[in-house]
Amino acid sequence: MSASARLERLREIVRCRSVVTDSQQRIVSPLGDEYRWMVDLRPALLDAEVLEICAGVFWDRFGARLPFQIGGLELAAVPLLVALAGEGWRRGTPVNAFVVRRERKAHGLCRRIEGEVTEAPIVAVDDLANRGSAFETLRCVLSEAGREVSALFVVVDFRNPHLHERLERCGIAMDALLAISDLGLDPLPTPEPRPGAGFEPVWRSRARDPNYFHVVPKSTPVLDGSRLYAGSDDGTFRALDQASGVERWRLRTDDPRRKGIFSSPALHAGRVYFGAYDGCVRCLDGASGELVWRFFGADWVGSSPALAPALGRLFIGLEYASPRLPGGIAALDMADGEKLWELRCPAHVHGTPLWMPELHAVACGGNDGRMRRLDARDGSESWSYAAGGEIKARAAFDRHAGQLVFGAFDGGIHAVDVAGGERRWRVGTHDIVYSTPLLVGRRAFVAGADKYLHVIDLDSGEEEAALFTGARLYGSPALIEGRVLFGNTAGELYEIDPGTLQVTAFARLPEGITCEVRYGGKHRLYFVTTYDNEIFALRRHP
Repeated sequence: MSASARLERLREIVRCRSVVTDSQQRIVSPLGDEYRWMVDLRPALLDAEVLEICAGVFWDRFGARLPFQIGGLELAAVPLLVALAGEGWRRGTPVNAFVVRRERKAHGLCRRIEGEVTEAPIVAVDDLANRGSAFETLRCVLSEAGREVSALFVVVDFRNPHLHERLERCGIAMDALLAISDLGLDPLPTPEPRPGAGFEPVWRSRARDPNYFHVVPKSTPVLDGSRLYAGSDDGTFRALDQASGVERWRLRTDDPRRKGIFSSPALHAGRVYFGAYDGCVRCLDGASGELVWRFFGADWVGSSPALAPALGRLFIGLEYASPRLPGGIAALDMADGEKLWELRCPAHVHGTPLWMPELHAVACGGNDGRMRRLDARDGSESWSYAAGGEIKARAAFDRHAGQLVFGAFDGGIHAVDVAGGERRWRVGTHDIVYSTPLLVGRRAFVAGADKYLHVIDLDSGEEEAALFTGARLYGSPALIEGRVLFGNTAGELYEIDPGTLQVTAFARLPEGITCEVRYGGKHRLYFVTTYDNEIFALRRHP
């Protein structure tokens, strides 16, 4: 069969098996809108005839370009890669193949790349080319490994001009078997390109021995005038120079569970406070890293401290091996670490307390799914509210309406009356909420593991918008320089305008972002921590 005949046969099969229209079934976009049509190549790429055609035409076009290797992003590229590698072997020209995971595997060998990447030029393989987000993820991961893509091979090209311009700028040639017009489909409106503004790396610092199993919010850095302080999975607490990333000092804790330090530190008067999974809460001198005091009273501490300098107190959640009362919320003396009071709880307390000085009260959630309000003087409980799922992150205080806003593992975003603990409203999501809401004006911005940034009217409890990002959101949104910044587990960093909700800047990092973004005004640097304990200092450019 001639090449043109094979492509005509491919076109017929794809039109029959992979083009779905709204007359056949409802097609829902990630934003809840409805599509008129969709090209779903998965059924076709499980057809042996289609794979044989694709592999044959690929080798006819690329065989003279050897040596090269082929790689693609899961899941769409996998059957193509197998077919291409098999056809190369049959022709006597075996070729190396590898697969890149969208997110690093969290167990086993914890690999991001399956297979070996050699020194040969790389031909990227994918089923479709539209906006090119999958291709950009592939390029980012390979760039981290010190390799670049030289060509792109796809089955169907949507002819997005923005993607073609990017490929041309990078010197990457795309070879497609079919165009969207070959399938008898009207062209889609051209998707908006990524915003022109972005972020460029200034420096990066990787901590040792990351624990890839825990894809969760970890130790978010805290900043003073010149340094950045953060913990890591291996139990090391570090002070880095903000301008250069040079390490100024480090302290090692001992954690047999290999969760190290998830606690986000707090600063006051030159001292830094944090908890660790060795069961201790520490106070260090920020300049030297010398230990000022250490509290030994728990088995594990995953909570982050809330400081009340006017009272000279630190509030933090504690965890115990005790089966009867395995959690606690405690107040420690900021001067010497002495425990002043503690309320024991029937489940671990990983959540971070919220200090409300105007009410002389503390609010803290626990793994029993309860949000509690405590008197800051003696720890007595004013009320507790049952959310229906674990509460792992700090609440936000809406002072205007007198309500606490927080997320829970029941998939809900809750607003509770701060005086009496009664529910004001609840917004459901499609997955757990492991982040602290950001309140801007009369809106709450809440990151959800359902891959959406939820925007909620604080007065009515109505959801105004849900911004889909394509990957889970664990890191709490931050308001920096008048913009809302947040990242997802695909390593994508977004900056949006809190009024229009339009994306105003974007960046892609090689690993997932699960911590809140920090900003150092002195050097105008954005500090982004990935879940493998690597800290990136980025500068925003227009």
